[in-house]
Amino acid sequence: MDNKETGNQDRFEGILTQDDRDLLTNDHGDRPSSTVRDMRYRMRSRIKRGLKDFNYLNHALADDDIEILAENIQDRNVGSLLSNIGFIYRINQYLDNPFGQYSDADRAFGELLEVAVEEADAVEGYLTNAEIEISIERQEPDKSQILENAMDGISYRELQYLQVQGGYVSLLEKIAETDTILQVRRERYPDQAITPQEAERILSRRRPDEADE
Repeated sequence: MDNKETGNQDRFEGILTQDDRDLLTNDHGDRPSSTVRDMRYRMRSRIKRGLKDFNYLNHALADDDIEILAENIQDRNVGSLLSNIGFIYRINQYLDNPFGQYSDADRAFGELLEVAVEEADAVEGYLTNAEIEISIERQEPDKSQILENAMDGISYRELQYLQVQGGYVSLLEKIAETDTILQVRRERYPDQAITPQEAERILSRRRPDEADE
C-alpha cells in the first residue's frame, strides 16, 4: 500500500515519511504555511507514537532480535544510536523533571539514564541500582576560526558543529579544490579522514539550493 502523503512506501522504513524529512531539511516547496503547520502536527504525532513503541521494544523484543540489531548497528556505524540518545537528551531539556529530584536539566538527564538502565536490567532479571553523574561544559565556538584552522585537522565535534550550524559545504569544497585529505580527530574512536574524492561525492548528492549559511 502506498503512502498517501509521499506516494511511496517510505513510511514503512522508519518513523518519518519522506515529506517529514523534506520538512526537516526546509524543503517546503510551494506549500502554504497552513499546510506546513499541518505537516508538522502529523510529524509530531508520528514521533510520539514511535517513542511509545519503544516501551514494547524494551520490554518484549527477544534477545535474539536485539543481538541481530546490535550487529547491524556495529557494522554500519553507531551514529544512529548516538542520534537517538541525543534526541532524548534534547527532549529532556524541556521536560518538567519527571522524577523530581533535580531542578537542573543536565543532572535530571543523568537520573533519567539511571532509571532507564534499572528498567532495562529488570527486563533481564536483575535488581539494579544505577548511579550516573553528568558533567557538561558548553562553549560557543567561532565558526570562522574553525574553518580557518580546519585544513590542519579538525575534531569530530567541530565537524558536527559545521554540519549543523553551517560551513560544512564550504569545507568540503575546500577539500576538493585543494586536493587535500582532511584529518578528523575522534576522542573515543579511531581517527577518520575525508578525501577529496569523498568530499566531491558528498557535494554531488546535495541539492543545488541547499544552503550552507
